[in-house]
Amino acid sequence: VSAALYGNHTKRGSPFLTLVDIAALSNGVFFVVIPILLLGIVPKMNAHVARQILASTIICGLEVVIFGGLFGTHPVLMVMIAFLLFLYKFACMAKGSLFLFGATGVLNLSIMLHFASYPGTDINTLLFGNFWANVLAIFIAYLMMSVFPDVEERVKPIAADKSVHRMRHEALMGASVARCHLWRFKCWT
Repeated sequence: VSAALYGNHTKRGSPFLTLVDIAALSNGVFFVVIPILLLGIVPKMNAHVARQILASTIICGLEVVIFGGLFGTHPVLMVMIAFLLFLYKFACMAKGSLFLFGATGVLNLSIMLHFASYPGTDINTLLFGNFWANVLAIFIAYLMMSVFPDVEERVKPIAADKSVHRMRHEALMGASVARCHLWRFKCWT
């Protein structure tokens, strides 16, 4: 797939897309974007981080199956439901303790909702690809952080003292933008 779209140089340059080609998976975006997100955001892998990612993956899969299956043919209702789903994910991000759960949830849900909008999409293949991409991303993060450890201990960032109004504003703003993006996608594709 990647060689046909981007030429043979992509197979040499991206082990993730090569894995997708070898395994004949159709949703390579998960195998590229999620490891990059995880390696870019997480300073140190631990069990709490892995649990947040896996919980986000499973919950997003259930949301797509349940809500996409029941309301996928009703675009207006689906966009309103998606707003509520994105709202609680952005609220998790705004609070901080479940930031990674929210961030990977927004990414997973957004990609799966967009792909599930196509009539010919096999939802099982989509869920399978998403789940295994997240498991592989966790493995890759553990591997990379053990092979290339930090030279110095990182200074823990000071937690921002956010008011309830600010957290609500951040969650509403993020969910509104995600909803508008989904609405535009459903109307013009």
